[in-house]
Amino acid sequence: MIPKLTLARIISFLVVPIFLLIALQFIVSNIKLLKSPGQDFEVFYLSGQQAVVRQNSYLMLGKDIVRNPPPALLLFMLLPLLPIQLSQIIWFILSLIIFFIGSYFLFKILAELDRDKFLLPLNWKLWLLYLSLAFIFFPFRYNLGSGQVNNVLFLLIVSAFYLSQHKRWGLSALSLALAIVLKITPIFLLYTLLIEKKVQTVLSTVAYVVAIGLITGLILGFRVYGDYLSIPSSFFDFGISTYYNQSLAGFLARVSNNFELNKWLVLATLIIASISLLFVHKRLVKSSFSPSTLLWNLSILFMLIFAPFAWQYHFAIIIFPLVVTAFLGYKMKLSYRFFSLLVLSYLLIGWNIKNPTSYINSGLVGAVILSHTFIGTTLLLFLNYYLVTKFPKVKI
Repeated sequence: MIPKLTLARIISFLVVPIFLLIALQFIVSNIKLLKSPGQDFEVFYLSGQQAVVRQNSYLMLGKDIVRNPPPALLLFMLLPLLPIQLSQIIWFILSLIIFFIGSYFLFKILAELDRDKFLLPLNWKLWLLYLSLAFIFFPFRYNLGSGQVNNVLFLLIVSAFYLSQHKRWGLSALSLALAIVLKITPIFLLYTLLIEKKVQTVLSTVAYVVAIGLITGLILGFRVYGDYLSIPSSFFDFGISTYYNQSLAGFLARVSNNFELNKWLVLATLIIASISLLFVHKRLVKSSFSPSTLLWNLSILFMLIFAPFAWQYHFAIIIFPLVVTAFLGYKMKLSYRFFSLLVLSYLLIGWNIKNPTSYINSGLVGAVILSHTFIGTTLLLFLNYYLVTKFPKVKI
């Protein structure tokens, strides 16, 4: 057990000075980064320019090819309205604000599960602790520094869950639809909703996706979908072994160069994991706790693990299951061992190797070291399965 008084004292004495130091370093380092366009932001900016004149946005622009679905171009079209450096500064500030909004609703979700109101007296101190941990978390920093869109995805996923919990089915479906047209992988959450028998939300989400797709086609021309589908090696490439790919496929590609075997291993594991959600839901509905929280935790982890490629900045959304897992572990009064493993998971996910090429020729050991984010995510996955086994036995 974690005594509340001890935890409160630790937070009270340490959180403020630690936050101030981390926030100062965070501000200084990002001011330096914003002096030149981030690689991904530049790609978004140039693809937006192409979209404005109805030219192919899915070409090598800058140093990469934009891989977001065509509706995302409607967002990127706004970026070239300003010079690229000013546009990136505004984009950075908005991304940070969006993260704060998503975090606010994540904490509201937890507050509604907090029957003994532990969060209430420590609200602002927990916020400082949370922000300190987020600001040093490499996926979050990488996402911001590169100009990626995963903070938007984080807000949309949190909003979809929050609105669903409040039975605002239409708005929840719209939020999830926007997440899908932004990044594709949240489509897995439709399966989660089907398990929960929220068929109307699924149908509404699909309808919103279709409507957004049609609007995009009318604005940009329907040829944009052909351009999108013509991107080489973008959707089902299970052989991307680069360090920044921290999916299961990335780990297997670093261990073995057998592309076909890796692909079938990923697909077989995905099928088994998907079936396991049925049993998780069946077990959780027998408890007094809403099964949705853990189901969404597992589903977000699956989205990252089983994608053909998941760059480290995609793991910014893992903040949702990390925070929820910590909260549930505390509410269930689990042991220090559980929290030690959770901290280890956070460290593995949030770490960054400055010179990954030095491990390339180190065989299996090097492959494991270069897969630390994947390993940390897998550990978090198992911790959530452990929570599932405890729920029917523990009243929270």
